[in-house]
Amino acid sequence: MSRPPTRGTGDASGPREVQQLNHHEPPSRPTRNAPRIFTDGTIPYSINGRSITQALDDVEATEDTRDTISITPQTPTGTNHNPPQRKTRKLPKMNMLQTQASTAAPIAAQLRQGRIDQTKGLQEAVNKIITAIKEQEELAEKRHSELRAELQEIRAQNEHLKQELRECKEELQAYKNTLLSGANNRPTYAAAAARSGGSPQLNHQSPSSSNYPSDTLLSLPGFDLDMTEAYGMHMENANVKNIRERIQQAFKSHEPTQDIGWVGIIRQGGNLVRVRVYPRTHKDERKARIYTDWINSHFRGARIHSE
Repeated sequence: MSRPPTRGTGDASGPREVQQLNHHEPPSRPTRNAPRIFTDGTIPYSINGRSITQALDDVEATEDTRDTISITPQTPTGTNHNPPQRKTRKLPKMNMLQTQASTAAPIAAQLRQGRIDQTKGLQEAVNKIITAIKEQEELAEKRHSELRAELQEIRAQNEHLKQELRECKEELQAYKNTLLSGANNRPTYAAAAARSGGSPQLNHQSPSSSNYPSDTLLSLPGFDLDMTEAYGMHMENANVKNIRERIQQAFKSHEPTQDIGWVGIIRQGGNLVRVRVYPRTHKDERKARIYTDWINSHFRGARIHSE
């Protein structure tokens, strides 16, 4: 391949150098730093007064910083094989890592803070649950103690009721036996007719008549109430019903005698100054004899005769 003719100085035997035009300026005006080309076709490259070897060394030394330098050889005609390229500068690897680290640090801090807040919230919830459980346990223990006390009280009442029931059964049986013995001792209609020699006369008598044997009535629980000296008692206008209601009211007016159960009264003699009171059980009789407040409040001056 033949080279184009060049212009320059020198003899025919040796190479001559020609003036290379700078492609950055118009070709009509030669530049001071344009590379010189010899007549034998060799191009002594120089960049800013340095050889090509020095320029290549500089390029290799600056590769780590990723600076790119465009070295474009020029032809003797002053035209470029490739168009000029603009210098670009890329970020160093270390700077990129620092940027990523600086960006990731706040995110990591936020994540840590979020975990801390979440842990605190869970701990508070657990503490509330534990407190509620303790309160429920205290309430349950308190209620259990109350129920235990109520159960003990109920058991004591049951034992007391059982004891009273046994006493009532015994007294009821004794009362039945007394009534049966009195009925057996009572004279029959045939026996009375045989003794009188005819039909017996029917008499309307009081409960104190001979139809009820005295030994049978005395065996029942009871006591004699003498109201001869009772203050404010107008016995001339009284009857059995009035006395009975007054005695019942006297029993109910005082707590020790409120539960006294009684059958009735029988007058002694032809008036109501002295009556016999028949409680239901011997226990009630003892209460009426011991707690005499009912006499002082409703039959002041009266007294109970001892057997």
